Amino acid sequence: MQEAQILKMLTAFDSDLEWFKENLTSLKENYDQNYVAIENGKILGYAKDMHNLVIKLKQLGKDPSKIFIQFV
Repeated sequence: MQEAQILKMLTAFDSDLEWFKENLTSLKENYDQNYVAIENGKILGYAKDMHNLVIKLKQLGKDPSKIFIQFV
């Protein structure tokens, strides 16, 4: 992976982390005790365990290693 690609990915993760922090109250109301996958400020999926969330992301054609995932 080239340096520019890495920088772009890190910037996206940082933006999604900020979105997560800003929306934590709402996320707790809707996704408490779940893992949530976020990309570009949008929720791609959620699940009670990481394994099932990874399966859902792969079904969407997403690479889980490139998606911001956080436990709420």
